[in-house]
Amino acid sequence: RRWRTIPSSPFATSPTIATMGIESRSASPSPVSELVTPGPGTTQIELERSKLKRLKKAESLTLDDVRIDLMANIELPDDVQAAKDNGADGVGLFRTEFLFLNRREVPSEDEQYEAYRSVSAAPKPSAVIIRTLDLGADKFSTGAEAVRDEKNPFLGLRSVRLCLRNLTLFKTQMRAILRASAFGDVRLMFPMVSTFDELV
Repeated sequence: RRWRTIPSSPFATSPTIATMGIESRSASPSPVSELVTPGPGTTQIELERSKLKRLKKAESLTLDDVRIDLMANIELPDDVQAAKDNGADGVGLFRTEFLFLNRREVPSEDEQYEAYRSVSAAPKPSAVIIRTLDLGADKFSTGAEAVRDEKNPFLGLRSVRLCLRNLTLFKTQMRAILRASAFGDVRLMFPMVSTFDELV
């Protein structure tokens, strides 16, 4: 699949729309080669959604027959079903900050475990990549007040560096993720790693 950008339209609800095109090497037409005939009142966004719907079940192959996994980015456990419905091959990024934001207390290990378990089990046998806590910059939590005083919140004390500063917070999350990994193919992503020492 090759990405291309559709110019903005006065009928579209967003400035630009990214869509995928498939170049077919067989005699049969590709899903996007079939024209979508607009009806009265049809908007540009509806036309693009119609194209994407045709592509949803198309196999993801490069021109030299290498299969590419197309995985979804999600923020909430409930997003998994939408990803599956739209043909995602798994979860390429599960953001975990939602558990920590807009609340006074840090989530317990059991609460985190239940959220990670529900995501880990859903897309079997495909993988789920869980990103450890990425607080800082524009995302703050009551359980990590030190971030608010950081002079360089986008590049300074945030993400993995914040977790290493607060090992209790970090270990609780890691235990919850490891427990959830019993229910699926779980992989870890550590955000904002700048030196090898932060991983060893």
